[in-house]
Amino acid sequence: MKKGILVACLSLVVLTLTGCGDDTVKTMKCSRTMDQSGIKADFQYEVTYKGNDVVTVKTVEKMETSEENAKALEEAKKNVETMYAEYNKLDHYSNEVKVEGNVLTSTTEIDYSKVDTEAMIKLDSANGSIIKDGKINVDDLKTMYESTGATCEK
Repeated sequence: MKKGILVACLSLVVLTLTGCGDDTVKTMKCSRTMDQSGIKADFQYEVTYKGNDVVTVKTVEKMETSEENAKALEEAKKNVETMYAEYNKLDHYSNEVKVEGNVLTSTTEIDYSKVDTEAMIKLDSANGSIIKDGKINVDDLKTMYESTGATCEK
């Protein structure tokens, strides 16, 4: 009887310790800055993930220009809004663009645990290079960001 209880307790301990995977939500932050032709750009990416699967991505992209070129930002704002218009129709995907003085800020938030990734691929087939079986691997995303010059910390 004691041996049966010991085996049951050991089995319970083993199951508890091994679990069903890592459900801890972790964060990766990436950033990139540029200064080109009088335009300063700052890109910030905040990625939450469980295991290897990306859960959410928040991107804040800022472009700053000289005061005399600030009017050009309104045209850039229209271009960014046009680029994201179809994505903004998706649930769990949002992009907001604003211009304040000589700074354009584009903020995009995506909940990959809920967004229709197939629809994203239909909107732009290039999304298929990072979305696999409806999910995004955090290491693949890190590699993609770093290939554009970003620095990432997990």
